[in-house]
Amino acid sequence: MNPQEIIFSERPIAVTDLEFTGLDPDRHEIIEIGLVVLDPHTLETLREWEIYVAPQHMERADPEALKIAGYAPAAWHDATRGDIALMQFLEHTRGTVFAAWGAMDWIFITKAMREHRLEPNNYFFKHPRDIWSICCALYQQRIQETGISNPSLSWLRRTRHPERAGSAPRLKRRTASRSGL
Repeated sequence: MNPQEIIFSERPIAVTDLEFTGLDPDRHEIIEIGLVVLDPHTLETLREWEIYVAPQHMERADPEALKIAGYAPAAWHDATRGDIALMQFLEHTRGTVFAAWGAMDWIFITKAMREHRLEPNNYFFKHPRDIWSICCALYQQRIQETGISNPSLSWLRRTRHPERAGSAPRLKRRTASRSGL
């Protein structure tokens, strides 16, 4: 099925977090992909997946970006080649709405796809979503509905799926444990 034929509101949401060797997509590369696929109605976690990507051009890496990413050569010893990691990511996300914190993840992933002659519209809905914008809209909605200005995931789950309000998903990231958080 062509991903563009799926009704937008029925598409799972592919919340994606990439780590890079820097912020210039023409010089730097993806070194980690984290993914949580959510049900569009309940925000239940459908799938979690992450992979370390073997960097090919460490001589171009920005030391500050590596620090932020939690890069440690020993942790990346058995990292997956970029083309294989990309194909695995796309297997998990075909037909979804791509969502990330800001535009950099979308810029890097679509650049990697095009380098392999893959058209993003064949995999994702044509309009990616910025999580920050979604959160801001939900925050404003909460203020208007309740007068309470302290956002919480439990409020979001109650408004989207009231009968499951107490079962908030937990995101686990190896990067948090690597950085000591």
